[in-house]
Amino acid sequence: MNPRTTWGLLAAALLLFAYILVFERGRESPSDALDRAAKLFPDFDPARVTTVGIRRTNAFVSAERLNDRWQLINPAYPAQATAIEELLKSIASLQAQTRISAKEISSQPGGRADFGLQPPAAAITVGSGTNRISFEIGAKTFLGDQVYLQLAGDSRIFVTEGRILDYLPSSTNAWRNPLLIHDDRLMIDRIAVTNETSFFVLVRDATNQSWRLDVPLAARADANTVDYLVQQLRGARVSGFITDDPAADLEAYGLQGPKVQLTLARGTNPVFQAQFGLSPTNNPDLVYARRLSHTNVVLLPKDLVDLLRKSHEFFRDRNLVSFAESAVGRVEILSKGEVCALQRQTNGAWQIVEPFKADADFETVRELFANLARLEILDFERDIVTDFTQFGLAPPVRRYLLTAPLTNAPGATNLTLAKVDFGTNRVDKVFVRRADEPSVYTVSLGDALRLPQSAFEFRDRRIWNFAASNVVSLTVVQRGRTRKLERNAQRKWHTEIVEHEAVEETLQRLGHLRAVSWRGKGDDQIWLKQFSEVDYQIALDVRDKGTLRTHTVRFGQAFRDGHRYAMVQLEEGQWVIFLFPGPLFQDVARVLSIPEVLGP
Repeated sequence: MNPRTTWGLLAAALLLFAYILVFERGRESPSDALDRAAKLFPDFDPARVTTVGIRRTNAFVSAERLNDRWQLINPAYPAQATAIEELLKSIASLQAQTRISAKEISSQPGGRADFGLQPPAAAITVGSGTNRISFEIGAKTFLGDQVYLQLAGDSRIFVTEGRILDYLPSSTNAWRNPLLIHDDRLMIDRIAVTNETSFFVLVRDATNQSWRLDVPLAARADANTVDYLVQQLRGARVSGFITDDPAADLEAYGLQGPKVQLTLARGTNPVFQAQFGLSPTNNPDLVYARRLSHTNVVLLPKDLVDLLRKSHEFFRDRNLVSFAESAVGRVEILSKGEVCALQRQTNGAWQIVEPFKADADFETVRELFANLARLEILDFERDIVTDFTQFGLAPPVRRYLLTAPLTNAPGATNLTLAKVDFGTNRVDKVFVRRADEPSVYTVSLGDALRLPQSAFEFRDRRIWNFAASNVVSLTVVQRGRTRKLERNAQRKWHTEIVEHEAVEETLQRLGHLRAVSWRGKGDDQIWLKQFSEVDYQIALDVRDKGTLRTHTVRFGQAFRDGHRYAMVQLEEGQWVIFLFPGPLFQDVARVLSIPEVLGP
């Protein structure tokens, strides 16, 4: 193609585009122009409407928009914004489908009355600043899907969509907002409740957004319980509108001396106040209520008021402690004069650092955290205590201290995450306290006993770890008899291959012995578990890097689930009792016991 021709076509296209952009862009399409011409209110903008008034044969309803919120004018009450805005949209879309001239109207025997417009079914006035539009709606047409409508000052009658009737309020109550409290009124940080038994105030902390009790005492509040109360307030719906008369007899509704009063506030500024009284005699599931800002008496479901009738203790936090497990870097336990300390390592593992050094069992440490976090307060024994000795808490019987490292804080080494003291028992409960609160509580004794108390309980449950090939000999002592097995020149335990493999397999499993759980230590525990009566012991001589070490395990009485009490000597030189796994014990008794002696 000739380049000159190409450039000419391009220039023509640009000129055409410029023409469309300048001259055609703002021009209505023919269909839009027809649609606009057919509209009864072509310049009506629902978003700019500030007042609405509707008069029907049985009611007059009026509302105004203030600060983007619709409010009923008479009676004064919050309105349903959605219902009003749907009506305004319906008005904006009204079209004149048929026009009836003044001459045609006068030719009818009843005139306007024949169209249901004298009197009208509804008269509507809508205001936008100083601008007003008014019209009346008459009867439905013969087919029933259209209605007659007449504009104020216009002698004509129009036929338009009948669906506008669906958006008209049927009574003065139809446009009332059924919610007791608007959502924006629930952006609060203070809840005050007065009921038959108490007065309490809940306050939301501005920093961490947690709830706490402020009155009648300073205490932690249960976030879930307070959030549930707020949800119930948010969802509370009026079941019936009783009266708008400010001079109504409040005594009849139990509101002269109300049973319950509620105030919601932001700081010191109340944003919502209500009173709650009696139930109607014919419906005990409802309660009379009065919004103080509007003096209207309404009916509400009784469930909300039952929640407000709770005492302040119902809203208290019953979790004894709350902490982030991932933040804990050190655990210290004081029990029976012994201090046990655990330290988190850089690889996330835990180690016992006091009173001896050993690897800690990761799952046991996690169980400690879980059981501490699950401790539930049963009783708020005493809120303000100055002398803790009467509860066995000064000094405490046991103490658990969880801390987090503060490496960047000058002069400080650890941040206390939780510090809990346990005192004396009361039957099936035990007294406890938090170091940061002046109160004494009780928790379940069973829950308290689930918490490990000694360092040995945290020790890694791996008893020892060696290969069967490193065992050079073993000695079995059983009921006064002794049997010793040694490897021969071929490193065999027995000339029979089956017997050798059985011993080798059993030693392999013993070399990776892991306790089911730690059970105790000390001579009294050894006596209780009948180790002397059972009299069954196995000593393994193990060569480790040129050094010969002896590992000894003694067996006691049977435990449930096939497990067996057993004991070994660990780092601190004491015998420690643990549960020996049942399946392994069966193999040990079958392969390594003395044949002439019956198994224990």
